[in-house]
Amino acid sequence: MPVHRTSPVSCRSLAGFTLIELVIVIVLLGILAAVAVPRFLDLRAEANVAKMEAVAGAIESAMTIGFAACQTNSACNPSAAAGQAGTFINVGLVQNVSFHYGYPNSSAAGIDRLLVLDGYVVTPASGSSPRQFRLAGQGTGNLNNNCRVRYTRAAGPGDRPTVDRFLSDC
Repeated sequence: MPVHRTSPVSCRSLAGFTLIELVIVIVLLGILAAVAVPRFLDLRAEANVAKMEAVAGAIESAMTIGFAACQTNSACNPSAAAGQAGTFINVGLVQNVSFHYGYPNSSAAGIDRLLVLDGYVVTPASGSSPRQFRLAGQGTGNLNNNCRVRYTRAAGPGDRPTVDRFLSDC
């Protein structure tokens, strides 16, 4: 009967990982962690930018819907400034929306009535001042905060309102 001998290589392969293999794996995990951790730490800023982009999109949609409502409603005067006759109309189920040259005014009675934004701070506008929209808890007292969206009403008949994004400090 032949005797089977095991070679030292096959015994060694059954014993587990060598120290050098474990060190290489630990070094690779350390390099991966050094590259990946900073990337994941920056996700909050990217999420805030995405939220503010969504607010800007909602404002632009409300602005367009308001403009279409004014164009199709005989009671709306698209060449009238806010406060003049023909500048308050109903838009769908929303009552008495304030318009300025055919677009929602930059006021609580204007663009705010067409938006449903929870978790945002709106800086009131007076006169022709623009509306400022910020995430709740971010620079509520500071108008120079660079994580905001600004809605400025139309300058005159035939002009569109502007939606400006300030996203450098989100």
